[in-house]
Amino acid sequence: MSSVDLNWLVGGKSYTIPCSLFCNRYQVSTSTLANTRANVFTLISSKCALKVSKFLNTPFEKLSRPIPIYGYNSLIGKPITTILQPNL
Repeated sequence: MSSVDLNWLVGGKSYTIPCSLFCNRYQVSTSTLANTRANVFTLISSKCALKVSKFLNTPFEKLSRPIPIYGYNSLIGKPITTILQPNL
């Protein structure tokens, strides 16, 4: 992945679907934004990622090089420097 373009998230109707994360008989209910075409697998807030990391006991991984973020307004945002790859 060379960059993330969030420009696709602007305009139109959003389509969210409920989802649940399970681990060792524990459940976390949340919702997800479907089909954003933002060129990523899943985007979650840093706060949520930290909770998921702790809940699933999955460490963050530091990227070898940052991935630039282009916001909904085409401005460059803070780059992604770490990722979380839990097995869901």
